[in-house]
Amino acid sequence: MTIQALEQERLTKTYEKLLQAQQASEKLLQKELEQGQKDLDVSQDDIRMSNDNWGDRLDSFAVIEMKNREMDQRRFAIEMAEKRLAQINRLLESPYFGKIDVLFDEDEEIEPFYIGINGFTDESHNNLIYDWRSPIAELFYNNELGDSSYEVNGNNIDVSIENRRQLVMERELLKFVFDTAVAIDDEVLLSVLEKDATNAMQDITASIQKEQNLIIRDEKNSLMLVNGVAGSGKTSVIMQRIAYLLYRNRQDINEDDVLILSPNEGFIKYISEVLPSLGEKNPLNLTFRGLLEQLTLTETETEETYFNRITQLDVSEQTKVLRSQAFVQFLKEKGNDILSSSELPVSGINLKDEVLIKAATILDYFKNAPKTVSFLDQVQGVKLHLESLWEEILNKESLESKNQDQLQLLSEQEQRQLFGKLIPDTEEQIMRFTKKMLRKKYRSIPEKIKELEWLDTQKLMEILYESYTGVAYQEGEETVDSEVIYLLTQHLFVEKLYAPRLKFLFIDEVQDYTSAQICFIKELFPKAKMTMVGDEDQGIFNSVIDFTQIEEILESYQGAPKTYNLQKSYRSSGAITQTFNKLRGKRHEDIIPIQPIGEVPSYVSLNDFENLKNLIESKDIKNTRIITKTIEETQQLTAELDEDYLRGRKIKVTPISLAKGLEFDYVLLYDVSSQNYQTDQDKRLLYTAVSRAMKTVMITYQDELVEWLN
Repeated sequence: MTIQALEQERLTKTYEKLLQAQQASEKLLQKELEQGQKDLDVSQDDIRMSNDNWGDRLDSFAVIEMKNREMDQRRFAIEMAEKRLAQINRLLESPYFGKIDVLFDEDEEIEPFYIGINGFTDESHNNLIYDWRSPIAELFYNNELGDSSYEVNGNNIDVSIENRRQLVMERELLKFVFDTAVAIDDEVLLSVLEKDATNAMQDITASIQKEQNLIIRDEKNSLMLVNGVAGSGKTSVIMQRIAYLLYRNRQDINEDDVLILSPNEGFIKYISEVLPSLGEKNPLNLTFRGLLEQLTLTETETEETYFNRITQLDVSEQTKVLRSQAFVQFLKEKGNDILSSSELPVSGINLKDEVLIKAATILDYFKNAPKTVSFLDQVQGVKLHLESLWEEILNKESLESKNQDQLQLLSEQEQRQLFGKLIPDTEEQIMRFTKKMLRKKYRSIPEKIKELEWLDTQKLMEILYESYTGVAYQEGEETVDSEVIYLLTQHLFVEKLYAPRLKFLFIDEVQDYTSAQICFIKELFPKAKMTMVGDEDQGIFNSVIDFTQIEEILESYQGAPKTYNLQKSYRSSGAITQTFNKLRGKRHEDIIPIQPIGEVPSYVSLNDFENLKNLIESKDIKNTRIITKTIEETQQLTAELDEDYLRGRKIKVTPISLAKGLEFDYVLLYDVSSQNYQTDQDKRLLYTAVSRAMKTVMITYQDELVEWLN
């Protein structure tokens, strides 16, 4: 029999086992669901709360607790059955994609291992498919034959890889099989890459390459920085790495221990299906703006306002300071001394026009605070004093005859509304209920003390800014940059921000973060292991930071990161890759294209919007993404071409700022003229725009094409 026939025979048998397992899982799930409903019905009948005496109550509570445990166990059984069935259903789409023949000892027989998206054992507990994240699967992704090794529970196991085989299948049909030691440009990889782009990112499990696999499985380095060219699979690597870590550390972590910071809201939707397709739940996925909003519970800037601002050429001197690592370092080194010796922005605690605690009283607490402790500790100490002082004030006020008289003037109805019962007529109880009445009247005061409304954090930030720059802080609309320094001021000097205790943090498009933002993230999540990916040549915003700066910041906090470089581009055709390679900085090596050459980019001269509409109709352009340089151009084009017209042709218009990170089969770039693209930032914009295209790109321009593409 041929290799194809032998592998088809094996696939057929495995598929039959999967179908049997599917039927068994469906029956088990149905049984658990039915039993769960029966348990619920019985519980409702069994549980009757008895209030006759304490003994009966305790017995009732014990029964309720026992029934709750039984229901929890049933829910867990249902969850496990659902998870098992979901894994089998995923495998039925494509049972496995790889095979390695491994020799553990020269005296033993060669053992075959089949690698799939999930593991699968039959009813006799034979491993028919190994999960791609299992230790043995690493041998498959190493892309080499001969002597090798893999690690299990800290132990290194030496083996010899006798053969490496890739398989492409659809359900129970084996399409083709390919033996190879190198997976860079083989048929399997290209067959995976040739799939059309969709509205959601697809997992790359079957086509993970050796250099990507090193990043995915790196558990030794707590800080990782990946500088990858456009189309090198950076984001896919992040998603596969999360799936790998959740699988390998499932006893210690779950999705709640992980945070992804994505570049924009559209990108969050784009990657939302990857982890569920691998059988994992999505962790929290936010933009950096979204992270700030969660901390402040208010919106700083809309996404459109934010991207409009960071695509401008000019940046104010104040913004440059707010973004700088030097200013953050100044806050950490000098902030305590400056604030301890400054005139503090303190206000009294009032209820309407009634002054309850004077500002002078609060300032006295600060003056008497020990200067050997941090300013943050001084603030917290003053808060404790104020809480204690407020209790003293309430005690004193409850003894005042005017307040006790006010209590006794309450009607019986008012007493019941206020206290739930009538007031006992004794001196001690009158004092006690007077205090209760005052506590309700002044219920906002403890909250004001707790929330530090008596200390102006914004003014503290302005004091620190002026001390650093020598000029006054210019107030204006709140931006992400000002919000970062405001929150840092609060975190360092007022009260620690509440943040989840993350174990893993992933940042995409890290080159778009400012130095202050990266410092802020490290202050907020000091113990989280971080994986950051980006592309220096896609630094299209005025907030761009180079990777050397990122390395310096991280080293100042936690030690130097492990840096990986990805030079191979898997997304675009060879011709498109060669085109955007021209737009990279001179300091970089050339990008290595993996896809075939394909269709050469076309260039079309246009004069106005009407010409564009004629072009769309003459070329019968459909299913295309038009990418503009700015949000304003997107709005203009959408208005001129009409949304219904675009929708009918399945054409969407998107600015480069929101297209970044996404990929499209067919792209039309609008107005790539020498007038529209002039600066180094423009060159990076164009590099980013061209690299969004997978199969074809049409480049339009007015008057004269930008010289970089001539």
